[in-house]
Amino acid sequence: MKFKISKLDIYTIIVTYYTIMVVNVVIADLNRNFLIMIHPRFAPIVFSLFMAFFMSGIMSLVVTTINIGFVDELAVRWLNSWPMTFAIAWPTIMLVAPMVKRIVGRLIMQEIPVEER
Repeated sequence: MKFKISKLDIYTIIVTYYTIMVVNVVIADLNRNFLIMIHPRFAPIVFSLFMAFFMSGIMSLVVTTINIGFVDELAVRWLNSWPMTFAIAWPTIMLVAPMVKRIVGRLIMQEIPVEER
């Protein structure tokens, strides 16, 4: 299998990488200066947001690659499909997460107190 990476693909990957890096630096800087601190009650929403962001990005890349292979416009097609998968992933995680937490809670053994050992 032979494929070519176009200049547009390389630029798209570079721009995406540096955008993520800049966002990380900005968030870290804001947190250091205490300008953004999110209340703990919003932790499940923030967790699901980031989980949906990363999982939808990875899954859309894998599925796009499986469907069209390593072609010149892979990065462009992937970045076009990612927002649609994120729009599905985030509400899904918000709805499914409580059920998954209950299932995991039933499967995980509770810690045995020290006196009973």
